[in-house]
Amino acid sequence: MTKPYVTNCLTPVKNDQKTNLEKMKQVKTNVSTLAKSNPSDHIELARELLADALRREASMSSQKIVEPFPEELVTDSLKWSESERQRHFENGLSLIAQGKVAVVTLAGGQGTRLGSSHPKGCFDIGLKSNKNLFDLQAGRIQRLEELARKTFQCKSQNADTPLIKWAVMTSPATHQETEIIVSPDGNGGVFQALKHSKILEAWRDAGILHVHVYCVDNVLTRVADPYFISVCAQANTPCGIKVVEKINPSERVGVLALGARESPPTSSALNLGIQMVEYSELSPKLASLTKERGSSLVYRFANIASHYFSLDFLEMAATRLDNSSKATQATILPAHIARKHIRVYPDATVSGLKLERFIFDILHLLPSPKDLAVMLVSRKEEFSPLKNASVPGKKEEGTPESCRDALYEQFQRLFDKANLSPVVSNEVVEIEPYKWYFGEPISDLDVLRDILAKK
Repeated sequence: MTKPYVTNCLTPVKNDQKTNLEKMKQVKTNVSTLAKSNPSDHIELARELLADALRREASMSSQKIVEPFPEELVTDSLKWSESERQRHFENGLSLIAQGKVAVVTLAGGQGTRLGSSHPKGCFDIGLKSNKNLFDLQAGRIQRLEELARKTFQCKSQNADTPLIKWAVMTSPATHQETEIIVSPDGNGGVFQALKHSKILEAWRDAGILHVHVYCVDNVLTRVADPYFISVCAQANTPCGIKVVEKINPSERVGVLALGARESPPTSSALNLGIQMVEYSELSPKLASLTKERGSSLVYRFANIASHYFSLDFLEMAATRLDNSSKATQATILPAHIARKHIRVYPDATVSGLKLERFIFDILHLLPSPKDLAVMLVSRKEEFSPLKNASVPGKKEEGTPESCRDALYEQFQRLFDKANLSPVVSNEVVEIEPYKWYFGEPISDLDVLRDILAKK
């Protein structure tokens, strides 16, 4: 099992994108080790996680799923009026202008499935500008800061001082320093990592209240999304999550659901807790259930790994994990079993179990489903994860080509809305992320030319 690593990365405000790229490439050399790895600690926790995971797997069929997540608790952003959209954008932007928002990028994944030896965040998906995922996300943060300063006239803030605090979580797989041979154990270690690295303490001193946590591989991710921050802040909720409509029963995504708690706070009645059920843990029968009217799936709210946490909740979760025994940690943040073929020396493979802990499992600590803000968003606008290498002669989902096309198609929809499509119809165009976030109007051709990326 691994201990995650976290670094505070200063948001590049005025640097060009080449400089941004070089800064992000140095993430792995700028990280301070949280603590010396103790092999016995890893082994003890691994044993507890495995025992708990096998027990839960055995009982999954009888009690894993109780019912789908209530639709009435989901905020459908696709149905907002223009005035509602504007209100949420301004509310979220105001919190950014006040310096109350931070971002955590979960970037521990390797690019091995993409045919790359570098961290996935450094992968170039083939944009004409050659920007990688870190470049795109750094640019979006920079653009939000610019919008916040311009809209709310943050004269007291130095333009070179980031409004949005940014932390990048890596693992020994994407970090230069490794003490023992381990495998990444998912992103569930982020809570203790943020505490042990003193980042939570620093953010508390800086006045941070709202934290957006997301996975690096989503090309369309809206970093520090003002709409999302506004929804969660106005609901005064400790946690929030973005979801999209699941497209078919076999789609390999986790779904939001309710399940019976193993240790109910009260014994008077069945206590339902929030669960994110992985695609491998959802039976084909449940996955295929549809509503009585229409073809919409019953278990339809798909996870896109975009989370909101209040700073209070992050501190509580980290402290609770720190103060618990290894056995209790395994129930607070349980492991999921993945059966893998594992290469062993000298040249063979064996069947093995990989244990992964995921950030979303912390949601079961919430007293009620009403304590989770759930925001339904557009798949085509916000979800295109980079998962697999290119397939010659084929266009498959999750490849660099499909991610690049998703971004270009988003740009094209913008041009269509602004009646500028004829101007760009004969060429592939790209918009600079540090000049356009999402949704700002493009009023004329001069504005369009200004925001286009240069090769």
